[in-house]
Amino acid sequence: MSTPEFTVEYRAPAELSPHPLNFRRHPSPQKDALAASLREHSWLAAPIWNRRTGRLLDGHLRVEIAAADGQPAIPVRVIDVSEEQERRILASFDRIGSLALQDEQQLAALLQELAATEAGLPAGWEQGDLDALLEELGPPNVSFKEFDEESFQGIEDEWTEVKFRVPLGTVPVIEQQVERICAVCGFKEKAKGMALERLVQLAATVTDDELAG
Repeated sequence: MSTPEFTVEYRAPAELSPHPLNFRRHPSPQKDALAASLREHSWLAAPIWNRRTGRLLDGHLRVEIAAADGQPAIPVRVIDVSEEQERRILASFDRIGSLALQDEQQLAALLQELAATEAGLPAGWEQGDLDALLEELGPPNVSFKEFDEESFQGIEDEWTEVKFRVPLGTVPVIEQQVERICAVCGFKEKAKGMALERLVQLAATVTDDELAG
């Protein structure tokens, strides 16, 4: 079985026959989200079409939306493979992507950042989705003690002294949670104090051997 190579061509949607074994079903919310994404980002992911059989292997919904919109031609990744290999590609293409795991905290941080922009959340996401995700994650794992001006300054001074001891990659992860902390406690300075305290605690756990390594 050869390794398929593809070229990109512009084809009329009517030329791109749906595969009779396509098992994917597309509910209305997905159609609406994809249509909105195509309007915003255009054809970042082109359908896959087998020249030998004239059948689509991926991108059925994209082609359906293009046909409904009356687009005369769309970009297509064209391959030339046997029917046996065609079926294997059809069965595995989306399946492999679905095996990925999702970092919920990373996703929440990304969505919160986008929600705060003028454009708002991207296609496929609504504020209710973000709210549900934040509720599922719960409050950030920090101490919710009060911070007066003196204790806050003390934490900030301590953080300045031990910042170099924090493991690589820790700072961005915790900084992404600051907005969530603010949303929960309602005070930006308190949130900053909590984040600094947590970083100081993490820095204190780093050994000299780890720093040397």
